Amino acid sequence: MELILIRHGKAEQRGSVSPDENRQLVPKGIEKLERDLPYLLIHLKNRSEVFLWTSGIRRARETADLVSRICDIKKIYTKEFLETGEYKELLKSLKNMPEEATIIMVGHEPDLSFWSERLCRKTIVYKKGGAAIIKVDKEAEIKGKLVQALKPGEFHRLTNGKKVKKD
Repeated sequence: MELILIRHGKAEQRGSVSPDENRQLVPKGIEKLERDLPYLLIHLKNRSEVFLWTSGIRRARETADLVSRICDIKKIYTKEFLETGEYKELLKSLKNMPEEATIIMVGHEPDLSFWSERLCRKTIVYKKGGAAIIKVDKEAEIKGKLVQALKPGEFHRLTNGKKVKKD
């Protein structure tokens, strides 16, 4: 199973909106995601089972909407553990998924870093719009191996430098 963890894009400043859950993506954050996500689309080519999970918090939902539109993923599943950071719920959800699945999860810090550390014993700091790809082994205990960590603007590394043609 492949797990792609994505931190939501750049959002409004903390404290600018109340409650915090209503902060939305800023235009610059949307632009960066729109520039990066076509590379994710190429990475997902020929994958038969791709699932998109998101936190219910607005900035994550908006990021997931962009992933859905650009990567042509029809359904977005809102998962409460992506909002609460419940690691046990993450593991339970992963155990129920097919081995050949690719799961894209849009979430928040510090949860993504904590989960990466627990799954593959690697410290990853997720910048806004950043991502990591983890190969998950579901045998006895769920473990993962870090495949790639991507800072914002580095999604082109998914295609080994192959450029995405712009419409």
